[in-house]
Amino acid sequence: MPKKSSKNAIKKSSGKMGKLFGAANLFLGVIPDTVEIVGKITDKAAPIVDKHLERQHSYKKSLVAIPNLMDVEASQAKQHLEKLGLQVILLLAKPHKKYVKANAGEVVAMMPRSGKVPPGTLVKVYYVDDWVIAESKKEMALPDVTGLPLLQARQVLEELGYLVTTFPVKPRSQYANRTVDQVISMSPNPHLPLNAVKKGAVVKLVYLDAATKEASGILQKAEEEKKAANSQRFKDGLQKIQTILPIKKN
Repeated sequence: MPKKSSKNAIKKSSGKMGKLFGAANLFLGVIPDTVEIVGKITDKAAPIVDKHLERQHSYKKSLVAIPNLMDVEASQAKQHLEKLGLQVILLLAKPHKKYVKANAGEVVAMMPRSGKVPPGTLVKVYYVDDWVIAESKKEMALPDVTGLPLLQARQVLEELGYLVTTFPVKPRSQYANRTVDQVISMSPNPHLPLNAVKKGAVVKLVYLDAATKEASGILQKAEEEKKAANSQRFKDGLQKIQTILPIKKN
């Protein structure tokens, strides 16, 4: 005959198993309902998703591609963009050295310049006129005339509208083999990342004249003689050391 404690253990175990089977039955009973609910939600959401995708497709289809109208006459560019359904405003560009070779009335910049935009988007079209081109020429980069003959360098700069002053360079040995009247340096330096030198600015040219070349030759000769003397002293000293030190025999 089983003991009382064994009976209680069996009852507890049976109770737990019953609860587990009950929960399982409840879960299995809920699944069909849940599937049905999810299905209904999906059926209702499908038209919304389709409408969103359709709206997105229509929006992309309505976008206008901005054509590249650089170098086109400004009024023609405006007319073409307005036919595409865009709003256009014409603006005069600020003078810049890159507009020196542009033609009066043509487009030199756009904002936005490319891509697709919604109809009615404002497009800024920048163009140049005679005044902008004339002012742009004043912003030209300073040419490098170092190494040129002085007269040629002066002519190049004066034709561009610069005022030229000239000064002879100070004698240096490295100028002994240079050509007389050659431009050695200039100021402002054309290679420094400064603002463009405007028309009418003063440009200083430093050149080699005959007197400086002669003086530079004298300096070069003196330096060569000094170098030779130092070399001879070194050789003499080395010979003295060799006479003082004992000669090793093999």
